[in-house]
Amino acid sequence: MSERSRTVHWEDPAPGVAVMPSISGLEYLHRMIAGELPPPPIAALMGMALTEAEPGKAVFVCDPFLI
Repeated sequence: MSERSRTVHWEDPAPGVAVMPSISGLEYLHRMIAGELPPPPIAALMGMALTEAEPGKAVFVCDPFLI
C-alpha cells in the first residue's frame, strides 16, 4: 500500500469569530463571499466555497477530488 499525505493551507478564522457577535449570520456569509472575512478552515480541506447566500438558502461549490 502506498502512503499518501495532504497539506492544507487555510486562513486564521479569528477575524471572523471576532465580528460574529456584531453582525447577522447572513451578513457574515455575504462578507465571506466578498472576501472580507475568511472561510472556515474545513472549506479549504474539502475544496469548497460559498458562492451565494440569501435568507433560507446558501450555495456552495466544490471541486471533487480523490483522496
